[in-house]
Amino acid sequence: MVPQYWLFSTGHTQPDATDTPRRITQPAMDAGRDDSSQMTEDRPLVGRHAAVTGAARGIGAAIATRLARLGAAVSLVGRDRAALDAQAGRIDGRTAAFAADVAVESAVADAFQAAAARFGPVDILVNNAGVAESAPFAKTDPALWQRALAVNLTGPYLCARTVVPGMLALGRGQIVNIASTSGLIPYRFVSAYVASKHGLVGLTRALALELADKASPSTRSARASPRPISPAGRSATSCAAARPRARRAPS
Repeated sequence: MVPQYWLFSTGHTQPDATDTPRRITQPAMDAGRDDSSQMTEDRPLVGRHAAVTGAARGIGAAIATRLARLGAAVSLVGRDRAALDAQAGRIDGRTAAFAADVAVESAVADAFQAAAARFGPVDILVNNAGVAESAPFAKTDPALWQRALAVNLTGPYLCARTVVPGMLALGRGQIVNIASTSGLIPYRFVSAYVASKHGLVGLTRALALELADKASPSTRSARASPRPISPAGRSATSCAAARPRARRAPS
C-alpha cells in the first residue's frame, strides 16, 4: 500500500473507525519498532508509528490517545514539553514527547529525526497544531498574519515534507491535515486564519493530486466539516470523501 493523503477540514475529538487503514500489507515489524504486541481486529495499527502535532491538549491529545488505543506507537509533538510529557503519561500505550515549533524547519527536522530513532519511520502524520487570532482586517498587522500562516500552513508543509520520503520508502502512509470550516467558507474578523486554512485545504488537494500516480486505488481525500468546537472538544461533523482526480496544472 502506497501513501494515502487525507484532508479533515476541521478538528474532531478522535478519528472514527472509517479513518483507520483497512489492511496493512507491510510486516508489522519495521526497523526500530517493537513487535511484542500482535495486531488484532481492535488494534489494527500495531507496528505503525503515528506523529501528532499540537498533541498536548484538546483535539490533538484525543487523536493521540485514539491512535495509541488502536495499537500505534505515538509521537506527541508540540512546543510545551512539560504538557506533552504529562499527556504522554496519561495515554496507555507506546508514546513519547518531542518538543518542536512546527513553524521552524530545523526544529521539525530534529523532532522527527528523534521520533524516527525511537519508533521507526513515521507512517501516520496528523497535522493538528494551529493558532486562531481574531481582529478586524484593518487591525490585522503583519505579525498576526505571519503567525497564522507559519503555524497553520507552513507547519503542515514542513512536517509533510519531512515524512513523505520515508512513507514512499515504506510503501504506505497517511497524512491527516486538520483544517476548519474556515478553509471552505469565510468568516468576519479572522482573515488571517481563513486564509491559512484555505491554503491548507489547497495544499492537501495538491499533494493528493501530485502523488496520485504513486498511490493505490484506495487512496482518497476525506473532508469533515463541523460546527465550532467547545472547550470540552465536542463538535458536530459531517463527512464527505472523494478520490483525488489527476488534473493538469494550468499553463
